[in-house]
Amino acid sequence: MPRLIGRTRALEFRSLGTQIPAWECLALGLVNGLWKEGGTLNDAKALARQIARRPPIATRLIIEAVDECVEAPIDKASEIEVRAFLRTLKTEDASEGIQAFFAKREPSFKGR
Repeated sequence: MPRLIGRTRALEFRSLGTQIPAWECLALGLVNGLWKEGGTLNDAKALARQIARRPPIATRLIIEAVDECVEAPIDKASEIEVRAFLRTLKTEDASEGIQAFFAKREPSFKGR
């Protein structure tokens, strides 16, 4: 929590046992979004469909890089991100993405 919202706010919330309202969690970056009650599952499925349309190798490398970078010093984090990006450029999906962009069509990623 201190990494996300700063030491002072984290100490305040934790020391006082404050329940943070949903809108404030959104403003602080603790959650990605707010949804209407009862719509969460449908919204989660829609998000999953969006992610599924993305290139799977690049998506996996993004997740790995973010997880590795969270606690790394900035220079190390930059190296991790560059290394992940260069790995994605070697995939067939990268070529497909570029071709689809110039052809103004939706890409068809194969996970290769």
